[in-house]
Amino acid sequence: MGTCCMCEKYEWPDPQKVVWEDPADGKGYCIFHAPSKEKRLPGKDNKCTVDEFNTLLAQHMVTKKDFIDLNGVEFPGDIDFSKFFAQDYACCVLFKNNVFNGKFLIYGVKLNKTIDFYKCIFSGDFSISLVDISKELDFSECVFESIFEFDANSTSNAISITNCDFNKKVSFSETKFHNVEIIGCKFYSEANFSYATFDDNVLFNLDIFYGKAMFREVTWQGLVEWIGVEFCARSEFSEALFCNGGMFSTVIFNDRADY
Repeated sequence: MGTCCMCEKYEWPDPQKVVWEDPADGKGYCIFHAPSKEKRLPGKDNKCTVDEFNTLLAQHMVTKKDFIDLNGVEFPGDIDFSKFFAQDYACCVLFKNNVFNGKFLIYGVKLNKTIDFYKCIFSGDFSISLVDISKELDFSECVFESIFEFDANSTSNAISITNCDFNKKVSFSETKFHNVEIIGCKFYSEANFSYATFDDNVLFNLDIFYGKAMFREVTWQGLVEWIGVEFCARSEFSEALFCNGGMFSTVIFNDRADY
């Protein structure tokens, strides 16, 4: 049946075997790129379970020494990456054009790999919590259709969140940030940054908060800039500590703001 058309499209160095052909155009897809309902283990007729898929993915990832390219992979259900990222392999992981049909979890590990999320869709809850993050982390043009949690983490490198849509509640509570940029994002529900610490400069640029925005008892140790940001609902900055000043430029408050 040949090799997967998407592996060829995304120039995977190790194209995978076809497990399903689309009857509409005859194109073949591997277990990683096939739609969730059509995923099969190589050489098997029965559709694979979520656990079988996750196990095969883990086996695929540990073979990569420097760079893990997961471009175009569709994840059929819940997946816990905690054990994957706790292992000492690969220095960079790319999640690009991915569809996650279940929960995404990383919990309680040391994350020493650069991770990029680009144009991903998360249908289930997204949670990175109690993680020590020492490398860069980038979210770009992603859609989070369910709850987003980034709680009680410790970061020592840059984090960039650009042009993302958060459709449900968002929480960055109690996380210690280093350098952060949040640009062009839309928060359609409550966004909670309370009790977070930012130890370097922070930029919020052209973001829209449609729901309540909570920055209660946040510590801003560097300069924080708000440029072209709009708050459509109530915002709260009570007991926040600005150690190096803050700049609000062309910011719109459509509701009550508490300081």
